[in-house]
Amino acid sequence: MLVCVVALVGLTVHRVVATGRRIAHTARDIAALAEFTGAVGRELAAGARAVDAADLALGTGRARRRREVLDRLQVLVREVALGARPADLAGGGEGCDDVRTVMRLWAVSERHGVALGRLMDRFGDDLASRLVRAGHMRSALAGARMTEVILLALPCGAVGLGQSTGAGSAAFLVGGVGGNAVLLAGTVLACVGVLWADALTVGALGGVGRRAGPGDARAAVVLDVVAEGTAAGLTTAAAWAAGASIYGDGGSDGDGDRGGGDGRAGGRGLALRPGRGLGRGLGRERGRRGQRVGDGERLRLVAGLLALGAPGDAWDLLDGHPAFGPGARQMVRQSTSGARVVEVLRAEAARIRRETEDASRAAGERVLVAVAAPLTLCFLPAFVLVGLVPLVAGLAGR
Repeated sequence: MLVCVVALVGLTVHRVVATGRRIAHTARDIAALAEFTGAVGRELAAGARAVDAADLALGTGRARRRREVLDRLQVLVREVALGARPADLAGGGEGCDDVRTVMRLWAVSERHGVALGRLMDRFGDDLASRLVRAGHMRSALAGARMTEVILLALPCGAVGLGQSTGAGSAAFLVGGVGGNAVLLAGTVLACVGVLWADALTVGALGGVGRRAGPGDARAAVVLDVVAEGTAAGLTTAAAWAAGASIYGDGGSDGDGDRGGGDGRAGGRGLALRPGRGLGRGLGRERGRRGQRVGDGERLRLVAGLLALGAPGDAWDLLDGHPAFGPGARQMVRQSTSGARVVEVLRAEAARIRRETEDASRAAGERVLVAVAAPLTLCFLPAFVLVGLVPLVAGLAGR
């Protein structure tokens, strides 16, 4: 029985520590990438070639800390130096999403002539925003775990009180079958409460790892790419095509249609029917097929419609999107002035980052509410079983 208690406690501690390590690992990776993008921007501003700037930036970052994400970037930069194209390296299966984003930004710069330094600076802004959200997560988790520690200390304190008064609480818990059963039940409740509170806390904060935090982490980067492409003189269609490439060459962003390829199967028949809104028609068509339109596919369709001279259908396709919808409605209202469009896109990217930061802050404030259920259903019964029952039994037997 005691072996089961020790095993349960050990497993719970391992799970909690592993979650904390994943959060810390993610934050360190983001910080390392932010340092890398800033260094690349400075080297490019000084006149270095892109591959030399990346190599120098990696040397600076690796001198301070050795991170797996920097090691992966080092391999890709060496492949580019040997003649590989960034576009060919961006869609591989290895590496985290952020590493692929760096290579896709590099590919956009090579393909469309957009300044890589500007793209890296904008990606650095996105990484800085994610660091803020990671800080909110760490603060919220620290508060929730301090609450858990205090609640778990109460049964231990009650057992200590029982021992100090001569009630023999510890002897009751370990000395008989009934006491062992009470100890095991209380331990199970306490461990379930810790794991439940941990899951609720992490869930309220948006998850752990690459997808941590509320909102679409890439939407702001996409709008930044479109803005920089427009500022560099690209047509509106080409700029949105460049932004769509941030989601990769496939038709899905990882959450949508995995079988649609470049999206033509979902949009070809609809585009041939005049007078039918493509945005609404595509949604209904995919709904009948049980598929969801991925963001990458949606943006490629927008770029194609803009190239065909159908901006109304293009913006209609984005109208209901939570991240791109407000920007699309702004585009409808704006004139074709390139400078004005750039301002609108940059403002929308800043809005997305600001809203995700606000959402993470609000989620952190709701964490203590989220742990109310484990408090009531797990920690309180555990305190009664492990703390009060042995004390009452000991006092009654005196």
